[in-house]
Parts: sequence; structure tokens; C-alpha cells
Amino acid sequence: MRNAAVSSLVALCLVGCHSHVSPPPRPHGVPADAVWAGGEDGGSFIRCTFDSTSALDRCSVFNDRNGQLDAQGKYETKGKSKPQDVARFVYSGFDGHQIYLADGSILVPRAGAEVQR
Repeated sequence: MRNAAVSSLVALCLVGCHSHVSPPPRPHGVPADAVWAGGEDGGSFIRCTFDSTSALDRCSVFNDRNGQLDAQGKYETKGKSKPQDVARFVYSGFDGHQIYLADGSILVPRAGAEVQR
């Protein structure tokens, strides 16, 4: 009986610790190739492309509730990821300034490049 109770408790813990948050419905005006990143408290739709002229990523970040453009501009990649690997980026979030990738890399607005808000 005790083993069954412990097993049940462990199973509940595992299920609760690995909850998956599904993206919300895509608001009107958000490009189909923008990827959602966020958590239970919300997130953003993010779209980045590689700009070979500047060797930077050009990114647009959209509000996940209303589709409003929250940020747009050129971003520098800091960390393991390289700007030209943009097709393989796995976004984990946006803090209103920087874009975070699942591998620990960060996309930082380029100094001198205007990021629209």
C-alpha cells in the first residue's frame, strides 16, 4: 500500500513538472512563419531572417494576444548559435528587449540599429 502511494505521488510530480504550454491562436496580421515562444503567463510570436549584407538577423516580435508589433530591427547573436543558423533557432522567449534561444544564446538589438517599439 505504501509503495502504491509513493508511486502515485512520484507520477503526479513528474506530470506536473513537465507541463507543456500550447501556443495561443495566431492573431490576425502575425506572419504564418512567426514562431510562438512563451509560457503560462504569455509570450510572443517571433520571426527572424538572416541579413547577409549586415551578417545580422532581422527580427520582428509580435504580441501574442493582439498581434501588435512589439519590436523590429537587426539583432546580434551572442552565444553558441550563429546568425546564419536562423532557420534552426528554437526561441524560448522575449523580455521586451532581447530574444532568448533554447540553447542559451541571446539575440541582442544591434547597437546603433534602431529597434522599433
